[in-house]
Amino acid sequence: MLDIFSPLIVIWYLVKLGELSRAPNSIKNGKPPSGIKRGGYRIDFNINDMKKYCRAKNTTVNDHTAAILSQTMHDYFKEKGEGGVVPKSINIGVPFSLRRPTKEIKNIKMNNDFASLALSLEVH
Repeated sequence: MLDIFSPLIVIWYLVKLGELSRAPNSIKNGKPPSGIKRGGYRIDFNINDMKKYCRAKNTTVNDHTAAILSQTMHDYFKEKGEGGVVPKSINIGVPFSLRRPTKEIKNIKMNNDFASLALSLEVH
């Protein structure tokens, strides 16, 4: 009997999924794309200098990096968010490597050895 109703159950769940609304603080905010292309860039830095800075400030590299991300997202939402409203926190996915450390880069095998960690980041 359940086999007869299985397609209907799937359709019901798909309809319910379609009824879910977007988060009010999503990046697009329901606005059409502007057509303006934006690129990213990176700045090379010396990790030893960063560790030295973090030790002087009595913090960890991870905490320092999270603070940079939090401030960057705050500035982004203040400029681009809906009415300049900055959310208290955002949910982010952070890749986490499951590979064992190796002494030589040639020994690294490029597999999908990672997991995604879901984190809630406070935006200051």
